[in-house]
Amino acid sequence: MTRAFLLQKTIIKKISEVTQWFIEQKQLNPAGGLKPRTHHHVQPETAILYEVLSIHDLIEELNQIQTMEIKHRKLLKAPLEAGAQKGGEQA
Repeated sequence: MTRAFLLQKTIIKKISEVTQWFIEQKQLNPAGGLKPRTHHHVQPETAILYEVLSIHDLIEELNQIQTMEIKHRKLLKAPLEAGAQKGGEQA
């Protein structure tokens, strides 16, 4: 069973705004202020923005993993506690 990944309208709008900003920056400064012998695919500001967005994505993923880990531990702990209570009653 596959689950579709649906983007909220606000996220789509923000992605569109960032994309538009990149297009405008490229049009304002096509060479990126680079020296003729220097070759970079993106401007330093753009690279920093990508890094910040990547860190944000990682934080969200780690938060989801942590939430799942907490649920998993609770599920594992419940049967162990139930078994310990049964063992205590038999003694």
